[in-house]
Amino acid sequence: MNKITIVTCVWKRKTVFELCLQNWTSLIPKPEIIVMGSEGDECEQLAKEYGCRYSKSENRPLGRKWNNALKAAGHHGIDNGTTHYLIMGSDDLISQKTWEYFQTVKHDFTGLIDFYFFDTKSTQVCYFKGYTEHMRRRGHAIGAGKLISHQALLSIGFEGFEPKRESALDFDIDNKLFAQGFNLNLIKLEQTGGICIDIKTADNMHKFRVYPNSIVYPFDVLQKKDSDIWQKITQYVNNNVESKKSKSL
Repeated sequence: MNKITIVTCVWKRKTVFELCLQNWTSLIPKPEIIVMGSEGDECEQLAKEYGCRYSKSENRPLGRKWNNALKAAGHHGIDNGTTHYLIMGSDDLISQKTWEYFQTVKHDFTGLIDFYFFDTKSTQVCYFKGYTEHMRRRGHAIGAGKLISHQALLSIGFEGFEPKRESALDFDIDNKLFAQGFNLNLIKLEQTGGICIDIKTADNMHKFRVYPNSIVYPFDVLQKKDSDIWQKITQYVNNNVESKKSKSL
């Protein structure tokens, strides 16, 4: 059985981050959570209230901030016996079933082919089926939901990203691990029995859009996929100012 630590970086968007913390801290077995924030970030107290280990790094460049998050996780992982680290955005939710599946993964480097995205304004759900052979990122996993072993990250000094990188960070950690001889174990969410979903708000760095090789669903499709996540998002949307300007669920 793997011992997994969740690693994330956060900057503002307190309400969405709390939604994620509610999700992550309800997982069984309960994960350790490493949060890398920044000076002036309103999420510090929130992270500590949920029992996370919180550190600070300058918000820019993002590559350096994420490297600092991985290093903080690695230092703590040595002490608590972490076998794997799960990289999640501060707006990503994960099903209990997917979490349980990750506990049993034996590979050093696992990533998701597909992912769900939810737009808080339109309340649409976009299901991205993965990068096709005609896409630049073919053969790569989604950025969020990467499960990487302690030994794999140790081999790259817990520096997965180009320090000056501000966007398109997903390739960096893949290529560094490939260079160390680690193969990517690509899996579909269907194999895990659950879902992972990214919550898109108006102030997201990457806005909601319908990606190529995607299907758009009404919000209620999530109720069939994971009723607990559906309930959490429903409550968030109905209490969120931005969504009230459009409609409640």
